[in-house]
Amino acid sequence: DPETLFVHDLIGSTVVDAHSGAELGVVESVEANPASDLLVLAGTDGQGLIPARFVVDRDDQGRLRVDLPEGLLDL
Repeated sequence: DPETLFVHDLIGSTVVDAHSGAELGVVESVEANPASDLLVLAGTDGQGLIPARFVVDRDDQGRLRVDLPEGLLDL
């Protein structure tokens, strides 16, 4: 499947909010988690965790677009 994303494809990718286009950070690793693997982001605000289930797609520039529930980054 050409739309399948593998862990080695995610490392080093910039993550952007699908709605605002805001850059959220760069994936530095992926942590296995029973509910959903977690993207570990390095960004200006330190580290952040985003469940991989919220990745919508990868654009032509290799950025990962995520559709996050409201308030997820406020936790």
